[in-house]
Amino acid sequence: MTVKLHSAEFNGYDLRTLMTGRNFDPEKLRPAEYLHEPDPRNALTSWCEENTGVIRPVEPGDLHNAVAALTLHPAVPLDIVQHFETVKNVYLYSWFIYRFQPVAEMQSLACLEYALRVRLAAEILAGKLKAKRPGLQKLMRYAIDNQLVKNEGFARWVQAQDPEWDLLRSLESALPQIRNDYAHGSYSLTPTALGIIELVHEIINQLFTVTTS
Repeated sequence: MTVKLHSAEFNGYDLRTLMTGRNFDPEKLRPAEYLHEPDPRNALTSWCEENTGVIRPVEPGDLHNAVAALTLHPAVPLDIVQHFETVKNVYLYSWFIYRFQPVAEMQSLACLEYALRVRLAAEILAGKLKAKRPGLQKLMRYAIDNQLVKNEGFARWVQAQDPEWDLLRSLESALPQIRNDYAHGSYSLTPTALGIIELVHEIINQLFTVTTS
């Protein structure tokens, strides 16, 4: 089941309205006695179940179920799988530390770049990418141009039923831009991590299962 988070952006939000009866500041180091308390910002987040359209308050099991469903193909190398499992755990623990959302998002894009570099190691060595250490955008462009990833491999593209929509070309520029924004410093705090993690999951699976035509 595909699920999506809907929430207001929390940058600059006055957390005092959420802290009634609480004894910790979620923007500071969590006191040891409150390690298992959820981040109060999750109280402002709703969970929409795509199958039913029901919108309700998010629960910790929702976050777990969403990423537990994202399994990588057996052909994906173990080191990449371990990297991706770390991404899933960071996202899951955003239930307790909401600012783990952008951390999970950035880690997922780092995982994607690593997966691309592993998959294209022979091509990089042969000079086909014209760089000894190509960045995420060059790696994405090569994978797209050589049909290692295809629009048909994304659930959202299939569901859209719009053959004119070139999702991959959008991702070619959008994903590196998001990664660069985080890498160079960003205060963004929006619940977009799950969508990026889903995309990374689909790209990695295609990289190690789709053959060129």
